[in-house]
Amino acid sequence: MIHLSLSKQIGKHKHNFTFLGEDLFEVVMESQQLGFGDIYKCGICEGDSLRLRAYETKEDKYHYVKVVCNNPECRGQLTFGKAKKDGAYFFRRNEDRTLAWEKMPERDNEE
Repeated sequence: MIHLSLSKQIGKHKHNFTFLGEDLFEVVMESQQLGFGDIYKCGICEGDSLRLRAYETKEDKYHYVKVVCNNPECRGQLTFGKAKKDGAYFFRRNEDRTLAWEKMPERDNEE
């Protein structure tokens, strides 16, 4: 069994991922599922207090992974897409190929 470790920087935090496989080809193919680069700062406020967030919608059971800015005045987010063909994750982009940062919608006061 071979393992390959990769690190991805999201804001101030480094996230480590480990891939296992029977041979070098298999572990490199698995590692390519993380087809995204490091993100050092928010694309809206340029702060570096970022975190990863994952959730599933109740109705349709869609899965989302996002990079979220912790600055309460900003509330920026960058959503991951997932390729249908190979399941690789990537950052969503605008038509001009820039990262598709957007403001998180305001929440209603729910109790």
